[in-house]
Amino acid sequence: AVAVHWVVIKKANGFFNARLVAMGHQDNSLTCNRDSIRLLMAIVARNGWTLQHIDIQAAFLHEQRIEREVLIQPPAEAKTTKVWKLNKCIYGIVDSAHHMWYAHLRDALKSMNVEMSSFDESLMFWRNNGRVSGILAIRVDDLMYCGDASFEESVLKVIRERFRFAVESNHEFHYTNLEIKQAPGHVMMSQNLAYINKLPKMYLSRSEGDGSIAVDERKKGRIMHLRDQLLGVSALTRPDVAYNAVCSTSETRKELHYLNKAKKVLRKRPLTLKFPALPFEMAKLIVFCDAVYSSNHLAGFLILLVSSSGKCCPLTWQSYKIQRTCANFLVAKSWAMIDAMEACELIQLRIFELLNIEKQQVIVMTDCKSLYDSIHLDKDDKKSAYVLSYPMACLRQQISNCEMMVRLISSRMQLAACFTKPRAYGPRLLHDVLSSGKLSSELLNIIFNHDH
Repeated sequence: AVAVHWVVIKKANGFFNARLVAMGHQDNSLTCNRDSIRLLMAIVARNGWTLQHIDIQAAFLHEQRIEREVLIQPPAEAKTTKVWKLNKCIYGIVDSAHHMWYAHLRDALKSMNVEMSSFDESLMFWRNNGRVSGILAIRVDDLMYCGDASFEESVLKVIRERFRFAVESNHEFHYTNLEIKQAPGHVMMSQNLAYINKLPKMYLSRSEGDGSIAVDERKKGRIMHLRDQLLGVSALTRPDVAYNAVCSTSETRKELHYLNKAKKVLRKRPLTLKFPALPFEMAKLIVFCDAVYSSNHLAGFLILLVSSSGKCCPLTWQSYKIQRTCANFLVAKSWAMIDAMEACELIQLRIFELLNIEKQQVIVMTDCKSLYDSIHLDKDDKKSAYVLSYPMACLRQQISNCEMMVRLISSRMQLAACFTKPRAYGPRLLHDVLSSGKLSSELLNIIFNHDH
């Protein structure tokens, strides 16, 4: 028989949520992609829809019966010597309760002609007369949605009839570990402060830190868990700590310093992402990318949707280690630019799927004059042979096909510098841009001045 225990969680609204969990097992729930959530914020601001949230009550009691016989040892509170036979799934069983609930919800939504995104199976949308009139982001039993009156009448009304809602809120609410606030003309998203304050501070003894003795396995596990938590936070709402999270790859005193520093920044310098309303049809995708040629080959990029007025919405970012062989710094920076362009193409496809808007123009910002000159070298130039490489050839081809444009900026305006360097202008400048939802006039002149 499978051992079980109760897990009791206090929710943001003050209520308690009790779940019966199989011990020693793990469940990987289906969760809406972080890029999908940010794109949803931008679409809500653009369309002027009301962003709403519902928490479905006793969601796992709605799914189908379990198809095999599973016996469990009752929790201690039951005070019985008998074993129980499961009728429906619980957390942690291989026949995942999350997945069975998701399949049940998906089938219910499909019966209302709600479609699943080709890029995220937890993002669903509903069309009315060929236009997307409503979008849902699913995270187990938490649904975040937006749409017009027809979506409310045709989809949400039916969902209310089929499922019981524990919580229903709009304009300002908690969604997983996020705090969402909507105001006229913009949407704001930040990390839940209670979640950040619960992040532990880790220490190593002097002998553990210098590698003379092995780090205790339990402590190593806690460090890895903290690293995963910080990677999740940096990927969702805090790009300014991405460098510290990515660099902490081992259990040494130096690596642990990166984790504690990132946690300190999260607590001392809160950041709220702002998504202002802007016209997607006239906006451009602005890419800031950077890379360093070292033993780690760190690279990073930030992609913003920017209007001519300077309003901007952050759509995606990444700080990572290049997994390719780099002969020199030009090759490293070229690969970073190619990776950023691949991310841009995915964003363009997502926007087309949801809004039926053709590809936005892509402008890449680099502070490397050597890279800028190498990309724009004429193929008949004698110097061209010295910088010819596969990534460089790809970038030249994209420019030739009018898929991208490259602008040269100063290092102090490189927003992606904080993804690759410990001491850069980037973090504070990036913080100001993301919290205000607006680029500086100096950057705007470079972006929209084609003669620069």
